[in-house]
Amino acid sequence: MSPDAAADVHALLKEVRAHYGHHRFIFASASMGGTSNLIYAVLHPEDVAAVVALCPASDLTSYHAWTVEHRAVPIIDEIRRTIETDYNGPPDQHPDIYRKHSAQAQNAKLTMPVFVSHGSADTTIPVDQSRALAKAVGPRPNFHYVEIENGGHDAPTSK
Repeated sequence: MSPDAAADVHALLKEVRAHYGHHRFIFASASMGGTSNLIYAVLHPEDVAAVVALCPASDLTSYHAWTVEHRAVPIIDEIRRTIETDYNGPPDQHPDIYRKHSAQAQNAKLTMPVFVSHGSADTTIPVDQSRALAKAVGPRPNFHYVEIENGGHDAPTSK
């Protein structure tokens, strides 16, 4: 959910409101889609009724650093390059934008119901991303985290 993508989704939802009268929406997706759900929720909580984020990255700065360390894996390097392209550079070049798009850093804005699930053996987006979000959020009745022991990246989508 790059800055441009967030603006596009926000404009689209404005049109949906105008034509259909809907006001808040449920965002549910996995992997980088789950990441995008969390980012959009902290950018525009007024639009979001609930979030389901399966195996997401909850902080692009720390996830980007992890992708740099694991760039020998082609898909991980592709994700790193995509993040850098969508954010016009790595986190050290635009720290304010990355922080604004961090569910961990902006967790107070997650006031809607949020469900996060992650496999403990995920090798595409490390489970530490969801654990760190759960720790940052703390005990809130609207935040639910489920970790699937020994589950890989697709484990939350197959349970």
